[in-house]
Amino acid sequence: MLAQIHMKIKVISLLFSSIINLSGNVAIAQSQVPATSTPQPKNQVLEQVQNSPQSQQIEKRVQEEANRTLIELLEPTINLINFNLGIINFWLIAIPLIGAGGFFIFRAAIIRKLEKDTREKIKEEIDTIQKEIRETIESQINANKAEIDRLIQENKMKINEAEITMHEITARIEQLKLQIAKNIDEQRDFVEKQIEKQKAYVNDFTNDIKVKIAETLTETLKKTQEAKDEMEREKDRILQELSKLAPPLSSIPDTHQPDVQKQIQALITQLEDLKLKNPQLFLTTDDYLKQGDAFFFEGNYREAIRSYDEVIKGQEDSFLAWSSRGWALRRMGKFEEALQSYEKATQIDPNNHIGWYGLGNVLRELERFDEAIAVYHRSLEIKPDFFWSWFRLGRCYMLKSELKKALESFQKAKELDAERFQKIIHSKEEFHSLQEQEYFRILFENGTEEK
Repeated sequence: MLAQIHMKIKVISLLFSSIINLSGNVAIAQSQVPATSTPQPKNQVLEQVQNSPQSQQIEKRVQEEANRTLIELLEPTINLINFNLGIINFWLIAIPLIGAGGFFIFRAAIIRKLEKDTREKIKEEIDTIQKEIRETIESQINANKAEIDRLIQENKMKINEAEITMHEITARIEQLKLQIAKNIDEQRDFVEKQIEKQKAYVNDFTNDIKVKIAETLTETLKKTQEAKDEMEREKDRILQELSKLAPPLSSIPDTHQPDVQKQIQALITQLEDLKLKNPQLFLTTDDYLKQGDAFFFEGNYREAIRSYDEVIKGQEDSFLAWSSRGWALRRMGKFEEALQSYEKATQIDPNNHIGWYGLGNVLRELERFDEAIAVYHRSLEIKPDFFWSWFRLGRCYMLKSELKKALESFQKAKELDAERFQKIIHSKEEFHSLQEQEYFRILFENGTEEK
């Protein structure tokens, strides 16, 4: 490295020698200038030298060589400085970390030391406390032991006294036992004698009571039966009178007798009073059926339906109950319910003309005339001389404007019961207009007319 430095110094010396030589040449040149010329100032000469091409080239080379030499000289120093700075930075980072690690190690050592000292101190305090507790307990035990010994002695004395007293009590108990046993025997004998006397008395009294109870029960049963028989006779009488005033609907369908309503109402009131006074009074299905017919002729259709429902509860396949129920429902205007009742009646007894007749009436009310006509014919197949089926059949044909068939049906009804027929057609306004028609005039003549 020193050789390089010497080399660079030589180069610089040569450069300076060249500069000096150049300056000498300039001075010689200046001395050769004619004397007649005007001497130039010193600054001007220097400026000319500096501005000369050679001077500029030399200056440039000197500058480049100086820069290069300076860089070569300073580069190792700079690298060394950078290396030292890196080492310094490393230690600046490492020293705090090492210090922190050392601090934590030192802190842990201190904590362990404190923990050890604390444990030793606590152990010493615990040992001291345990020692004090043992001493206290021992002193209490000794005191309690002395007290226990004293109590034991006292109890021994009391036990001895109690044993003496116990012997005395035992002796007295034995005496009492003997006395009680003697008294018990005496009382037993007395009680047994009294029991025998009471048994004899009770038997006599019981026999008397039994006889009296039997006599009273017999009399009561007799009176009860008589009262029951009387109620049954009264019930039968009322129902029999109701049957006379309100015969079964199947015997006189669609008839109504306003003149007997008051009598029927009075009999129904009597029957209701009888039931209220005698709740045990039993009504059979026939009784409920008669009661329902009575309510029907009274015009109390709702109660009539309740009576028919009671019949159905006891006899679900009662044709009369279902058909009569349908009759009452039709009178109330409940045609759909009436239709169901009549259908049930015709299912139970399809050979009974009343069921088909009632079904036809409901269908007529519902204006289902074709079905009604078919059902009336079914009723007449079973009973051809049934006045009401012929009469209702004629009305259906009349409502359908089939006048010829209507006339034939009405004439048949008139043949069967002319008096009833005349009464009906003269009492109902719907037939009044027929009197003016020649075709139906024959119907309004008295007597039975042949077709």
